[in-house]
Amino acid sequence: MQSCPDCKVGFTGDLRRCPLCGASLEGSPTPEAFPVRKAQAPRKAARRALWAITLICMVCAVAAGWMMGSSPWPVAFTCVALLVNYLFLRNVVVHRPDTLRVTERWFLAIIAIAVLWWLATGVPWLASLVIPFICLVALVANTVLVAALRDTFVQGYAKYLLYDVVLGFVPLVLALAGWVSWPWLCYASAIAAGLLAITLLLLARRQLAAEVRKLLTA
Repeated sequence: MQSCPDCKVGFTGDLRRCPLCGASLEGSPTPEAFPVRKAQAPRKAARRALWAITLICMVCAVAAGWMMGSSPWPVAFTCVALLVNYLFLRNVVVHRPDTLRVTERWFLAIIAIAVLWWLATGVPWLASLVIPFICLVALVANTVLVAALRDTFVQGYAKYLLYDVVLGFVPLVLALAGWVSWPWLCYASAIAAGLLAITLLLLARRQLAAEVRKLLTA
């Protein structure tokens, strides 16, 4: 049986963290005596929300491409990338238990791909649209999660939050260096990074400091 080192409570079933405090459980998992069928409603709601967000992002991409006078190909590629992103996240919601961790890694992966692509090709719409847009979506999502879950979320994902805050200012650096033709998304990304940092300091300062100490001493 697994037990929580902080709450001193034992748990059966396939759990990774204590449902009371969020700490990592110790011991070997044991099956539940009476397995409970998991409700499918939250997953259906999450899939619908993902689809709605994807459609909104596609509309924003088309509008931004039109305002920038971009050719149809960058806009089409962005829409295809958003659809691929939707399929990935939908698969995560349906099949993976630790959805948030996979999603955080997905954001970091696609940001890295976009930056490498821009460095290799020098295409201006990557720096003006794709990179700041990815950063902005990640920052807004994490700000909402921190406000909703607070210590529980910070405890498990502190390093990802710190990465997102730093990466959120990268588009601003690109704009100040004159490498973008449409800087407004870059400014929005920097503002979102600042808001996430302020949210962390106001709502989860102690927990964030504890997690940072763990990262530095690991």
